Amino acid sequence: MTVNIALNASSAIAAAFYGKDLKVESADFFDELRESVADEIGTEVDNACIYHSDCMEIIQRYESDYGAEAEELSDCGGAEFKASEWQTAMVRYAAGIADCAISNMIQEEINELKEAYESLLETLPDDHDDIAVTLESSCLYGWAAHDRETQEGVCIWHRLEGDLEARAIHCNGLWLTAAWTPQSA
Repeated sequence: MTVNIALNASSAIAAAFYGKDLKVESADFFDELRESVADEIGTEVDNACIYHSDCMEIIQRYESDYGAEAEELSDCGGAEFKASEWQTAMVRYAAGIADCAISNMIQEEINELKEAYESLLETLPDDHDDIAVTLESSCLYGWAAHDRETQEGVCIWHRLEGDLEARAIHCNGLWLTAAWTPQSA
């Protein structure tokens, strides 16, 4: 089986969402998400480094990008290993690399979500303070063809189900959505 650290990063984000209200009221939501995800990284490192073969693959695939940073994490307080403990040393080093890689990928994904959120906000009316933006696993309005799409990828629906206006943007397997009924002039 091939190790895919990006899946571990996505799993950490999904675990951080579990049981939470996914209403995005401001960009602070993403800072709070970073804090919640930090608690999940250790679990995902353990999941990535289950087998020695996985550890070898992690070192082979990700050492060039994260090896120097991982050496600091896997130093184990200056512990020295005997030749007979090479597997323990390898697992700790691979875990350090996985930790760095997963953390980096999580930050990238959250930054992309925040950029998508900002792109979505740009398409909302000026008085959008009372319009709820939510994070969803699928597009709530996907059953209807959207009227147009912005350059940033925001799907725009007009007069959906009567007078409903809707916006949605897809990012990292998630959807940021907003819907409202415009007030008559």
